[in-house]
Amino acid sequence: MAVDERFIAKTRPRRNDIQGHTNDLLRNFEILKATYPNLETDWDMLRLACIYHDLGKMNAKFQSAVHGEGKKTGIPHGLLSLGFIDIEYLEEKGYQEKDIRILFHAVAYHHERDIDVTLNDIYDEIETLRNIFMEFEYPELPTRYFKPQFDRMFFKPGQRLYEDKDDTVFFRHVML
Repeated sequence: MAVDERFIAKTRPRRNDIQGHTNDLLRNFEILKATYPNLETDWDMLRLACIYHDLGKMNAKFQSAVHGEGKKTGIPHGLLSLGFIDIEYLEEKGYQEKDIRILFHAVAYHHERDIDVTLNDIYDEIETLRNIFMEFEYPELPTRYFKPQFDRMFFKPGQRLYEDKDDTVFFRHVML
């Protein structure tokens, strides 16, 4: 399958678009699940984290950087990916607020880095993805959800779940 140059996710070890990279990750997810079937984790939530984790790479600044037209990628793509997580879908599947927070944090911080951005910075940058997302096709997405302003109960910049001192949530976060 041809690489979609509008949605490059990786350039090394081989050039790959978001869809192809996510498919590779989902294959690895299936291997992990088959190898460790008794691992105490929410496999469905982990699969969703795989699907959502790199959607923020649609960002024009990131795409410019991977196409060699700039060095700065702007706001980390994990934070921008939060605008695609469909809370209503998750609630319909039976997930509670704590579970959804875990997914938000797993996606936002899948590349740990210090960030100095406000929620409004994140919201504004997610909004720039609206038009390009209309062109993005990926059948593994559970819904075609897009909302630049996600609820702060699920994520605030700089906040970490382990700061809540809730061992159950922390364990689930680590396992996700």
